[in-house]
Amino acid sequence: MANEFELSNSTIQTDEISASVSAAFVTTDNVLPLISTEPIPAGTNVKKWRKLDKGEAQAVAESGNYSYDADSEPEDTSVTTTAAKKAFVMKPTVESNRFGGPFGGNQRVFFEAGGAYARLAASELKTLFSSVSGSQTATSTLTRDDLIAAKRTVAASMGSAFDGRLNCLLDYKGVSELELEAASTGASAYVSQVNLGGLLGALQAPQVAASYLGIDIYATDGLPTDSGDDVGCLFSPLAFCAIIDNGGFQSAMGGLTSQGFYEEVLTWTFWDIKEWNDTAAIQIKSDT
Repeated sequence: MANEFELSNSTIQTDEISASVSAAFVTTDNVLPLISTEPIPAGTNVKKWRKLDKGEAQAVAESGNYSYDADSEPEDTSVTTTAAKKAFVMKPTVESNRFGGPFGGNQRVFFEAGGAYARLAASELKTLFSSVSGSQTATSTLTRDDLIAAKRTVAASMGSAFDGRLNCLLDYKGVSELELEAASTGASAYVSQVNLGGLLGALQAPQVAASYLGIDIYATDGLPTDSGDDVGCLFSPLAFCAIIDNGGFQSAMGGLTSQGFYEEVLTWTFWDIKEWNDTAAIQIKSDT
């Protein structure tokens, strides 16, 4: 056959951009609301976080003397945070700015920066999980009993300072194991719909907490590991502290250069995250 009028004979628009946009497949945790934060002080990038000691009373017999001891001398301590610069920079070309549309050029830098900083802060917090001294290890799969035991340990350690607020970052597998346990019709503890409703759907989005057993649970990734276990963490907001730049991130344009015809777009901010009270947190270890 020959001389057919084919599609290639016509001048047509070859690319159509979809109205729908797929987000990057990456976990972006917003962890700063889960811990204790304060703004960077004026004139310095250092802030001390106080940890109060306690004094103890004693019984004194009639005509007796008060016996001074260590409980008569509270020794307060502190944790120091030192804000350091964090940066995210891109080099959009003149073509990207001219033809890149809503997801190109300089505006893409600011679109990406928020998530990039959130992931960096989350990574720094997760790294601190390895330094938490207490741990609760699941023997095979993660169960509600592991969470209850961990919650009991933290509450007992904090005493009257425990206000009931607890957050827990776990890997996706661990959260899934808790969901499977909760959904099991053979688990008598879940006959009540009140108990069932707390955890089901926890994997819908990492930013949605599943309130379960009085704990806000978040599914995430990028956790530290130890001997084949992912190291999640159950913690009070008093376990970790951070100083942050309340102004968000700042930005500047580097100026167009003939070497590549791009304009460097710089963004930066400052923060520091530290462990504040070790026993206000406990590792939750489960198989990777």
